[in-house]
Amino acid sequence: MKVAVIGAGTMGGGIAYVAALSGCEVALSDAAAPALPRAMQSIEALLAGGLKRGKLTEDDRAGVRSRLHRASPGWLLAGVGLEILSCLSYVVVFRAVFCRRMGWRLSYQIGMAEQAANSLLPVSGTPHANAACSTPGTAETRSSARV
Repeated sequence: MKVAVIGAGTMGGGIAYVAALSGCEVALSDAAAPALPRAMQSIEALLAGGLKRGKLTEDDRAGVRSRLHRASPGWLLAGVGLEILSCLSYVVVFRAVFCRRMGWRLSYQIGMAEQAANSLLPVSGTPHANAACSTPGTAETRSSARV
């Protein structure tokens, strides 16, 4: 699975770290140039701490480093644009098929709620959310590592 994280602050760096540790290919991007090196330093510190405490191995560290990439903002913007077009087309189709008498505002709210549920729940709604990215046989190990 590939994950794009837009925003390399404290939250974005942490999300990128956990996703890469879980086996996902991660593209990390931020509009502010100094944010990316800080996020990478923070991730390196997390990896060093995990190694020191015995929670991670050198293979884990190398795997995270190989799966974590700096993303080109242009490609991320193109992806966001396509997602927005997808959402808007969903609203138009939903209104045309189900409720022609429904106002555009209500149709938009229902459509966006549906899109949000489809986008967010599969990632965070499972007990072992990181299992979606893990390589075979490592999901249980990762979920119990408490890094």
